[in-house]
Amino acid sequence: MIGERIKALRKKLGISQAEFASKLDVSQPIVVAWENGSKSPSAESVARLCKAFSLEPAYLYTPLPYDEKELDGFIEDFRSLQRADQELLHAVMRKLVIVQRIGSAQ
Repeated sequence: MIGERIKALRKKLGISQAEFASKLDVSQPIVVAWENGSKSPSAESVARLCKAFSLEPAYLYTPLPYDEKELDGFIEDFRSLQRADQELLHAVMRKLVIVQRIGSAQ
């Protein structure tokens, strides 16, 4: 399952396995092994992946609660934004996650 998630994420980002590997400081053959399920990423690699792509680890291990086409549309819309707007949206989303965590902890 995690390999499928990694592959889907990479494709949605529109980057090659080599580019993906470079962002995570791993080799391309490692990404290939993750994607085809012959190897699972270490906890350290999962942490780097989540940090590099602003993901929660749960994304890699649980089914998504929304439609894939909706996600594809969101990603395309996000990509069409100017860099400053992407950064602003990213900051807002991170704050929403924090607020959600605080609310669910109470």
